[in-house]
Amino acid sequence: MPPPGPTPVTGWQITRESSLLGAGLVSSGTCAGTSANGVPGVAQPTADGSTLTCTDVATVSVGTVRYAVTPVYVRWVGPPSLRSPATV
Repeated sequence: MPPPGPTPVTGWQITRESSLLGAGLVSSGTCAGTSANGVPGVAQPTADGSTLTCTDVATVSVGTVRYAVTPVYVRWVGPPSLRSPATV
């Protein structure tokens, strides 16, 4: 569990869902992230915290694609956000 009070995340996981292929599709590009503290697929902000975006270079975009963001704090993984449409 993260400490009480406002705590910045140490990273996030990005997942995508296609209206035709279903949920749980792994994001790619800079959204794929790396393994951090034993948690797979964590995209991390830059050292100064200025970069909070990523680019998914999906090779398959069938139907409507929606994304969810899941916060990660060290080894704690929070609940995913509501899925939202991609911004192009």
